[in-house]
Amino acid sequence: MGNLFQENLSRAELARSIAYLPQGKNVPDISADRMVLHGRFPYLNYPRRYRESDFQIAREAMRQMGIEELAGMQMSRLSGGMRQKVYLAMALAQEAPAIVMDEPTTYLDIGQQMKFAGIVRRLSGEGKTIVLVLHDILLALKISHRIAAVAEGRISWSGTPEEMLEENVAERLYGVAVGAVRTDGGEQYYYKL
Repeated sequence: MGNLFQENLSRAELARSIAYLPQGKNVPDISADRMVLHGRFPYLNYPRRYRESDFQIAREAMRQMGIEELAGMQMSRLSGGMRQKVYLAMALAQEAPAIVMDEPTTYLDIGQQMKFAGIVRRLSGEGKTIVLVLHDILLALKISHRIAAVAEGRISWSGTPEEMLEENVAERLYGVAVGAVRTDGGEQYYYKL
């Protein structure tokens, strides 16, 4: 992604490079599997005609998110958490090397948030660049290689999770102290009350 923003890319080229999952999304009147297929738009010519490979990629994205059973269900009939998983599957189906997600764990219960964290780690391990906007500092510490803290509308600090703890960034910027304890499962983070 080094010079991605330095070149004049077409909208389709940009969409093939970066998948974007906004926080607030309209709920279209289509089925979940059709919504996931929207991730394939950057690869289609006009008129949009899906190839068998597009359907396979969409099915695989739904499998990765554990939502295959939602395929024919209308988006409007799904819970907020289920919709969020459909949108995440759509971002995966886009197959872009970078994914930007704004509050992707909104509407997900704690179990689904942990599954999401595993998906983020896996995608990162596969070489994808993942940029997350999160208010959950503990989750950000757990799944991030690097963190940027925003205060008053600008990046006030950036570094590794370890540096964030060492420099008491959360307490300094947000008034919340964060600690960590090493366990067999890795670092576990907590709020100091």
